[in-house]
Amino acid sequence: MQAAFEHAFAWLGFGAKTSVGYGAMTQSTDISGAGESEVAPSKAETGLTPNEEIWDSVTLKWDAGGGGRITVSAPGGKTATLTGKDAEKFLSYLSEDQQQRLKNKKRELKSMRVVVEVLGNMIRLKRPA
Repeated sequence: MQAAFEHAFAWLGFGAKTSVGYGAMTQSTDISGAGESEVAPSKAETGLTPNEEIWDSVTLKWDAGGGGRITVSAPGGKTATLTGKDAEKFLSYLSEDQQQRLKNKKRELKSMRVVVEVLGNMIRLKRPA
């Protein structure tokens, strides 16, 4: 029975959304209960809604054509895009220096943190984290 659970924890996870990280579990090595447990802050504590998540180390790219478009590329091939007024609103969250670098110079910002909203297969860029 122990081997079956170890296999399930390591490879299968539990629940319908295991492939996106929900239901993935790790085994604790402290079985005494005496050690202090570190609990990640809840989404409510970080100001995120249940459908939002933070992407680290993303690259923001600006394309001025068609009213403006921001594309975010995250490690692992995940992307999210904003266009038009939504892109302009996102830009308003950035500092003046970041806006200048994005619009006038390199047309990209690297190593950014952003908040995205995940609704099924749709990923929507929300704001810088």
